[in-house]
Amino acid sequence: MSEIDQPFAPDTPRPPQPFISEISEAAAKHFRVSVVQLQGGSRKREVVRPRQVAMYLSRQLTPRSLPEIGRRFGGRDHTTVIHAGSQVEHLISIDDEFAAAVVAVRTRALELAAARAASVQHEGCNDA
Repeated sequence: MSEIDQPFAPDTPRPPQPFISEISEAAAKHFRVSVVQLQGGSRKREVVRPRQVAMYLSRQLTPRSLPEIGRRFGGRDHTTVIHAGSQVEHLISIDDEFAAAVVAVRTRALELAAARAASVQHEGCNDA
């Protein structure tokens, strides 16, 4: 059983789930495109691949439905989200550099979620 597949112990807090906006931000930064481009209609490869990664990770890391994920990426159909996932999984299987990029975006999205959670938790504490 890999580290990812191991269940959490009952007393271990679960890491926060990233928001789609955090996943988009991480993908945009890693691939050097804007979040607006990810949400836009461009079919250029330099925008499509990052968008597909963001949709794939949104599906993996959030409880959001396929239609909702599609809406967050420029009103795309749920079948586009499914296709993005298939494309990313295929590229991961044949391209180690691409697989490393997906891991890097995933890691950054989880870091953004953890920072948000820590910030919210810290705001709830009153040191005065």
